[in-house]
Amino acid sequence: MDQFVVEGPCRLQGEVTVPGAKNSISKLIAASMLTDKPCEFSNVPAIADTVDTLDICRALGTQFDKPEARLLQVRTKSVTNSEVPADMALKNRLSVMMLAPLLHRTGEAIIHAAGGDRIGVRPVDFHLEAYRRMGADVKVVDEVYHVRSQRLRGAEITLPYPSVSATENILLAAVLAEGRTYIRNAAIEPEIIDLALYLQKMGAIIDQQVDRTYVIEGVQTLTGATHEIIPDRFVSASLGAAALLTEGDVFVRQARQRDMLTFLNTIRRIGGSFEIESDGIRFFHNRPLRALSMETSVHPGFMTDWQPPFVVLLTQAEGMSVIHETVFENRFGYVNQL
Repeated sequence: MDQFVVEGPCRLQGEVTVPGAKNSISKLIAASMLTDKPCEFSNVPAIADTVDTLDICRALGTQFDKPEARLLQVRTKSVTNSEVPADMALKNRLSVMMLAPLLHRTGEAIIHAAGGDRIGVRPVDFHLEAYRRMGADVKVVDEVYHVRSQRLRGAEITLPYPSVSATENILLAAVLAEGRTYIRNAAIEPEIIDLALYLQKMGAIIDQQVDRTYVIEGVQTLTGATHEIIPDRFVSASLGAAALLTEGDVFVRQARQRDMLTFLNTIRRIGGSFEIESDGIRFFHNRPLRALSMETSVHPGFMTDWQPPFVVLLTQAEGMSVIHETVFENRFGYVNQL
């Protein structure tokens, strides 16, 4: 396997630009399949999730072009297959996001039980139950999801837990469903707002209410749209933690304060320093770090994705810190290597 060889110790200093959000790109590409018109994305991250999603979409009929770095043009004139190839579905849990495009374009979706990372169980029960409530015929046979519907209907859906992927999946289903859909106890992460904004550009009608509720009025058709993907707040946090960990000074260009409020508060509580600028955030070390007790939570709490780099940072703090992981049971799998 490939290896990174790191020679240290050294202080990280300088500037780095954050790419587009990993947790946005795959859902945005899936959303582009809801129309047969061209769509364009900028600030596209050059990561495996982008490649894997495009491979799945291409197998279903999507055409795409990359005229320059971080720019992606996609179009799905027609969907040529209602089944996500098994090898692709098993490789990546993102395949479940194909449910809405396949149903809306072909009336049928066949998706093998998804694979993915190993940080914990990510059941799709919330997804499938939502589609049932919207009128789809859902069967699970030998770990393969068979979903059929000529047109989904709006429904009242209350999620047992504010799942990010389930919220996104229901948004994709609801924008072309007949009638009005309510998603209650929904996730409200910045990446979900980014998806909602893109869908609105395409012609969707989506309202966000103050109590974790989205109200979607289904429309007949969507059109193509151009969209700049938001910066990756998890990469931003990792770079910030690395700057403090090495007693360095790093400017993280495109890092956005509004997406990192809780992370920045926690950095300040342990004695870390940062400065907010118009085009990014500077992280720097100028005093000893302090221990603290904290727990991960759903947005706007301290995100589970921020936990690993923050735990590494706390190894350099004075005193004993206590971290309670509440989202994924295996998120501490890396600790043995510390």
